Amino acid sequence: MNMLHFKQPVLLADPDPYMLQTPAKLAIKEYTEFALAGEVEKATEVYAKLYPVRRVSEKWFLHPLIRGEMPMASLKYWTELLGMVGGKVRPPLNEISETKKAELEKDLRQVGLIGGK
Repeated sequence: MNMLHFKQPVLLADPDPYMLQTPAKLAIKEYTEFALAGEVEKATEVYAKLYPVRRVSEKWFLHPLIRGEMPMASLKYWTELLGMVGGKVRPPLNEISETKKAELEKDLRQVGLIGGK
C-alpha cells in the first residue's frame, strides 16, 4: 500500500521475504512486481492470498513481542520447517518446546506454507 499510494520505495527489513514464501510460492516477489508494474488489482489479489500466513506470523512473532517475549526460538524453528538452518537460540533464550513445535508446524501446514493442508 505504501508503494502504491505514497510512492514509497520498496524496503524489506523484516524476515517476511524468507518466512512467508518458499521457492515454489513467491507471493511477496509476485505482488511487488505487479505493484511496480502498476498492476494494482493483480498485486492486491496476490497480497490477499498471504492473509492466512500473515495471521500465523502475527501469532508466533508479533503477539509475543507485544507481550515482551523474544520469539527467536519460534523464528528459528519456522525457518527450519521451510528447509533453512537457523541453529539453536543463544542464552538466555530457550528453545521452543516440543508442544509448541507441533503447534507451529500444524499452523504452517494449515495455511499451506509447508507440506499439505
